[in-house]
Amino acid sequence: MATSRTRVIVMAAILGLVAILGVVWLVGVATGGGAPSAGSAGADDGYAGDTSSSDPAATDGTGGTGGTDGTGGSSSPGAGPSATSGAGSSSSARPSSQRRSIRVNGVRLDGTPNDDGCATIINKTSAPAVVTNVTFTLKRSPAPVGLAPASSACDNGGDPPCEGARVREGGQCLAGVRLTGRPAPGEYLIGVNVSYRYTCTSPDDDPCNYPSLRGVPMSPENPVEVYGTTSNNVPDIQIFVEGSASPEASPADPGPDENSPPPPTDELPSPAAPEDDPAPEET
Repeated sequence: MATSRTRVIVMAAILGLVAILGVVWLVGVATGGGAPSAGSAGADDGYAGDTSSSDPAATDGTGGTGGTDGTGGSSSPGAGPSATSGAGSSSSARPSSQRRSIRVNGVRLDGTPNDDGCATIINKTSAPAVVTNVTFTLKRSPAPVGLAPASSACDNGGDPPCEGARVREGGQCLAGVRLTGRPAPGEYLIGVNVSYRYTCTSPDDDPCNYPSLRGVPMSPENPVEVYGTTSNNVPDIQIFVEGSASPEASPADPGPDENSPPPPTDELPSPAAPEDDPAPEET
């Protein structure tokens, strides 16, 4: 009888222990104390909400030959117009107004010299250009002289001055220069340097197909601004200043020639003194 009672007590204790462990496990599962879910892994390690992207449009893409326009393609929160919000955002969602700027010098233009001090600049590329500035360099001159822009003095024939003009592909504008100070007479040869800006949306356009832009992604939604300066195939300007050279100093008077007759004089020669008669000879 005692043995049966002991068995009952042991079985009851085992069942009670199993019940207690089951209740503890159920409470742990209900309160989230189990294994961490895959979605919450590393949430405290800075990976949740990461907005970094390997989008090539977020980099310069020129192999060190260019730069950005200040917005830089950054996608960190609070970084200006490119800031993103929310987890998992990509830099490809940047506003289309954001443009990268890459410097490309030496774009080939064209032109012809016009009247004295003027030249026509022709946009021979296949994209519209904005001429941001025109500067001049004195290449040859009879004497030092100053230069000043004077496009407004050129006979435009309907063509606008180049400074600040938007010149379509195949279009043209005028560049003019004048001499300042007191230029010496002679011929002056003046070089023309054109600064420009292009908006590239296709690598098939000129100058968007230049070697320094190879591999740079561009499209109407993701344009690239190309800027620089060139004198490539831009005509020189000639200015002629009329007048004679400074007269040379007169040679020194060598004096009268020894073989030349004496200069005439108004004075009459003095009469010769009479000679004394010789004494008579005695006979």
